Amino acid sequence: MKSLIRFATFIVLTIVAVSTSCAQEPSVGDVPKRDGGSLQVVHVDQDQAIRSIATLLHDGAVNAEDQLKQLGFGNEIQRMREIDGARLQMDFSAFSMIESLYRRALVSSKDDANRFLAKLYQQQKGSFASIQSDSSFDDIRGFNANGVVNFGSVEAARSIAVPENVRDGINKLAEIYAGGHVGAIRPLLLSTMGKEGFDNAKIDQILLDSESTSQALTRLIDAGTPPPTPEDAVRVLLQETIKDNSSLVEDRQIREVIDRLSSELPDHLNRFREAEKRGDLHSVVQQESEIKKLGTVASNDQRADGLSPNHQRYVRYNALAFQPRHTTGPLSSIKRVPRTYQTAIRSSKTARGISVGGSVSGPKNVKPLGVYWFPNEQDSRFGRLYLKFDDAKVATTRVLFADSFFAATKVLSRQENLECELRLDEALILMSMDPFADWTARRELDAYERLFREKGIGEKYEQYEKLSGHLKRLRSGQVEMALATPKSAAERSALNDRRNDWIRAFLQLQGQFDDLQHPLHDEHKDLGLLWRNYSNAIEEGRRGVVLHPAIEGTQLAWSAIRVDFSFGDIRALLRESNLISPDKHDISLDSGIKSPTWQFFELHSTIVVQDEGDQTRSIQVRSNGDLIGDAKLENPDRSHFGVTMFNVDEMGETHRNNEEEKAIQPLLNLLAESHPDFMRLNDFSEALSILRWLERERVQVTVIGSQPASRLLPTPDIITVNGPSVSAGDTK
Repeated sequence: MKSLIRFATFIVLTIVAVSTSCAQEPSVGDVPKRDGGSLQVVHVDQDQAIRSIATLLHDGAVNAEDQLKQLGFGNEIQRMREIDGARLQMDFSAFSMIESLYRRALVSSKDDANRFLAKLYQQQKGSFASIQSDSSFDDIRGFNANGVVNFGSVEAARSIAVPENVRDGINKLAEIYAGGHVGAIRPLLLSTMGKEGFDNAKIDQILLDSESTSQALTRLIDAGTPPPTPEDAVRVLLQETIKDNSSLVEDRQIREVIDRLSSELPDHLNRFREAEKRGDLHSVVQQESEIKKLGTVASNDQRADGLSPNHQRYVRYNALAFQPRHTTGPLSSIKRVPRTYQTAIRSSKTARGISVGGSVSGPKNVKPLGVYWFPNEQDSRFGRLYLKFDDAKVATTRVLFADSFFAATKVLSRQENLECELRLDEALILMSMDPFADWTARRELDAYERLFREKGIGEKYEQYEKLSGHLKRLRSGQVEMALATPKSAAERSALNDRRNDWIRAFLQLQGQFDDLQHPLHDEHKDLGLLWRNYSNAIEEGRRGVVLHPAIEGTQLAWSAIRVDFSFGDIRALLRESNLISPDKHDISLDSGIKSPTWQFFELHSTIVVQDEGDQTRSIQVRSNGDLIGDAKLENPDRSHFGVTMFNVDEMGETHRNNEEEKAIQPLLNLLAESHPDFMRLNDFSEALSILRWLERERVQVTVIGSQPASRLLPTPDIITVNGPSVSAGDTK
């Protein structure tokens, strides 16, 4: 049996600080309807996979025992169960049961061993034509099966070496005697596990020292790896054992399609893997190298309330940015943006980044009955969804990035906080700039204030705190003005007057601040150095960023940020794209991107199921151009995003740049097929659309294999805007 290890530039209009009390508005009561019911996802992870394999092996052993009892070997089986260290050989699998009995017969004599196998062969040859001419049974095909089989001691049998041709025959008999269950796993263990010293003797010893099939499998995987990784080994074992078993995948037809397609990777993904190995593309390894240079990074660890720091920031951002779904208590004076999708994606005030939530319609004449996710055998970072329909046909998606698929399942898993939920006709922010971040360059400012206090210049520090408090209150008012939406000329005039008053007050306070600080910094050089560090951090363009908790700690999180922050560097994007799809036409914009800020958004889409043969179909997510006007959508099956471009006038007001939106859409179409970060984002949209449809259909999704990342990546929370690079920092 074959082995299968084949499994930013973005300009911020306003950098502000707001008091944390604004984020404490309760959200209770009625809320809009969710998109569907509740997505049912069954994850067959490593522990579950081992238990499933153990069950398949046990069922095969039970079936084999029933038939062996009919042949008169029940007493010998029971006898072995009563011997210390031998019981599991009877219960582990049909193979181990038959092989153990063969060894004991061989202790007695070779004729007894041949007679034992001949009895098993003669019993089945009439029902299984495949073994009638199989060379594995040449030695026993004409052997007289009549007479009693004598068995030697269990202890002596442990040192017996079974010839490979006999072992092959026992393996084939075990599959027959397992009665449709899994009869043997030893050959697969030996072909999959690559650790030096992992052989039949090692397997025998582990079976003797284990108390259950699950425990033995766990120990076997530990003893036989690496290589491959334990994760990959379990994935191989599970995928191979269920190919010919109906307990996890109900139909042989879908198993055959999975077997045929799970090893295929499209050319563009093979080129992606090659470019990544050469170091020509962003990769997890490169990111970790960059992270180490920064010293500390944002942790994904949960706090006492069960939410990670990123999750807390995301909830706070949404509560401040969008109109509450339902609020009790006093309202803040901040004007929030409505959550409705087509309003939010046109707002430069909040949703600057990537929004999802476009409408999804599904096919009406087909009903999915079973849905399965299988990883790719060559590289488990990719995989497909396989759908079984009520007319016996199987539909498959194209190959998708696995982390995009897993993130989509998490989005629909119904987070505990309402701000994280995807709801019908509302925008869900996948990634955004955080104009409310009050911790940008916090480390430098905290160090400055700590040294200020330690200097013992209390009177000066009291003045500093007073002025600093005044500035914070001014900035809170700046937030309110930045989010205000004047409805008339009179309101606009009043708002401009407030802005002018704010500028005068700010300049006055800033002058007092400078008059306090300059003499202190001249006298205390170390204090001045820390203040310059803080000022430089601001000038470098450090920006707060929030990510939906579903993509926290994933490669997709980094891709989402790079999509947004690298969009201004078209030359770099096209250079990386050409590595993956060199046949794509080059695209050039006369003078690059003119608008200083933008908002990516998911297009509306339709699920399309098309026949491809007598028994197979393709399932596609086809986007439409309703949200992009007369911009051209050349590849609706792959390009699932549009972009809103914003210009800023002299008064600080933002306006859509429709002409640039139209000019840029071809670039988005190209990147969706040829740039790894945009590909991963579009795969997320595609998976999310299909899963939203399946949720409405109330179909369970069975996921074979755990999320491919063996550990979480650090989640960026501070972005340095200096071209397309992305850095991470902490918030402490």
